Amino acid sequence: EMRKELAGLLTFFAADYPQYELTVDAAAAMQKGVTVKAAMSNLDILIGSTYEQGFILFGQFYKLYVQASPEYRRYPDDLNYLFVKNDKGEVVELRCTYDPASRGGNSPDGRKVAFVARGEIFAANAREGGPAARVTRSTARESQLEWAPDSKRIVYVSERDDAQRIFLYDFSTSTETQLTKDAKPDDAPRFSPDGNSLAFVRDDKNLIVMDLATKAERVVATGYISASQRNLTWSADGKWLAYLGLSTRSFRNAYVVPAAGGESRAVSAIPNANTNGLSWSPDGQFLVFNTSQRTEDTDVVRVDLT
Repeated sequence: EMRKELAGLLTFFAADYPQYELTVDAAAAMQKGVTVKAAMSNLDILIGSTYEQGFILFGQFYKLYVQASPEYRRYPDDLNYLFVKNDKGEVVELRCTYDPASRGGNSPDGRKVAFVARGEIFAANAREGGPAARVTRSTARESQLEWAPDSKRIVYVSERDDAQRIFLYDFSTSTETQLTKDAKPDDAPRFSPDGNSLAFVRDDKNLIVMDLATKAERVVATGYISASQRNLTWSADGKWLAYLGLSTRSFRNAYVVPAAGGESRAVSAIPNANTNGLSWSPDGQFLVFNTSQRTEDTDVVRVDLT
């Protein structure tokens, strides 16, 4: 009614219907011999459905669909009971974790879960359930949750005062602290493995590392940097950061930079613009990300660092 020039629009989106963003850990999939395409195809069939064929029986036409029984696709944790075959024909178990980079997730110790609902943050007991406790009480929208490794703190982005800034909430003291105050937007907060530093992107142009004890900031990389938590990751030893940024001709590639500051180096040269899901292997030996161009199939790229 407010936009008279728009008519005949239809959407299947329902704000009151439970929705989850599902991403595949490309590094873990590669280690198990499972392609991202195979994993997503398998999930599309089991969680959704696929039409196999139609046939006529006793003069009646029937359609044959394949999907998991309703009791095996009711909750996110039901993914733990689904399987996919790898490139050797072996059966690999799918595992479900709530991704802190997308609206919430389980704490590292598995005891708590935090999530965003109607722009506010809530936390609950992940083991016993029960009513969720409200963490934030602002009129602004909160998003981009990230748990600290100690499972006692979370950071998140809040749009208070018409600016995207990063806040920290400490569950042990029930206190909230504003970490950034710059007029330019801050995104993609990621805790270092030891929980003492925080990496984030400012204004899509600066990769910053903050010492959480002193709140001191240092710019470790500049350029056109992806402001997504999925595209920013620490090495397991906390000495390096990897991120996705624009290279020549607006292609998006992977870069690594010392967390203490130093030269940023491109470690990939893929002529694609659609690159996402950057992961660093637990042993620190390689990076993995997804890439595609326009309507092409998505490929997984592995970058060996040694």
